[in-house]
Amino acid sequence: MNKIIFILVILLSCPFCYAAVPEIDLTGLTESDVKANGISIHYIRSGGDKPPLILAHGMTGNYKAMMLYANAFKNEYDVIAYDARGHGESSRTDKQYSYQDSAEDILGLIKALQLKKPILIGHSMGSYSCGLFSAKYPEIPKSVILEDPPLGIAKPEDKERFEAHIKQISDVKKHLLSFPNKTFDPDVTLMLDEMMGKFYLEEYFPTIECPTLILKSGKGITKDYRIRVNKIAERLSKGKLIYFDDAGHGIHFEQPEKTIKIVKQFLNSLNN
Repeated sequence: MNKIIFILVILLSCPFCYAAVPEIDLTGLTESDVKANGISIHYIRSGGDKPPLILAHGMTGNYKAMMLYANAFKNEYDVIAYDARGHGESSRTDKQYSYQDSAEDILGLIKALQLKKPILIGHSMGSYSCGLFSAKYPEIPKSVILEDPPLGIAKPEDKERFEAHIKQISDVKKHLLSFPNKTFDPDVTLMLDEMMGKFYLEEYFPTIECPTLILKSGKGITKDYRIRVNKIAERLSKGKLIYFDDAGHGIHFEQPEKTIKIVKQFLNSLNN
């Protein structure tokens, strides 16, 4: 594989991250809506006097994409899995979608549900939202888990890689917009443009204060990219990085048992 990071290959390796998933069992979970940050946010919740755990899905998905985590932790935690703005049954908006707004939506959800020291787990787009939120409001989260956040994306000064990434992002958007029976606002795909010269999650890592676990796909990546990601992870004051060498972008879809085992170990370590 070429030394350029193939974002297109990574994203398309996980169709379940973006397409609507089948109907699922909501036993032990309630479904509701709440007004937060000026929009209506749809969510499911296990409830109870337990530590809160917020789940944020990837682009063009909905809360159902995070049901592996919800079912694994609903007995031990007050699990809240929500539809991001523009997705599922949450509000669409005329305003351009952005990662800044998605981070503020998490804050609004926490305030509306009166959650204290929540743990955050985000996948793909959701990892960007959770990571940015944790950097902007470092006093709020107890910990954050970022599942395969896109890191080390080229900047404009790296002209060759940057131009290649622009082409790949364009191809990804075309692919996502080709999905039938969309459960998302097509305009959410414009958030991908922020990744090209406007928004780099790793620049916010130094201000994240809580324990942070990064789960990273290792499938098909180059040695140079792994080195780059290792250095990026070192910007976290309390960070831990784990590669899944046989998984693509949809780590928890592809290796569910290993994912839950590692996340449980991490969460248990917070109480030691």
